[in-house]
Amino acid sequence: MRYALENELPMFGVCRGLQIMAHYFGYKVTACTGHAGTRHEVSIDGEDTMQFGVGPSRLQ
Repeated sequence: MRYALENELPMFGVCRGLQIMAHYFGYKVTACTGHAGTRHEVSIDGEDTMQFGVGPSRLQ
């Protein structure tokens, strides 16, 4: 992450990756039960999606 920040590269964290990013920036990550192995729906919409090369869509 340090390399990405120093070189102004975008970062995108999902699930554990987002937890690692939050921890890096000083946020407290706590455990929860019954969460691992579940499926999540992710929505991408708005103008910012163009930087990812995708249009508004739903991912699973």
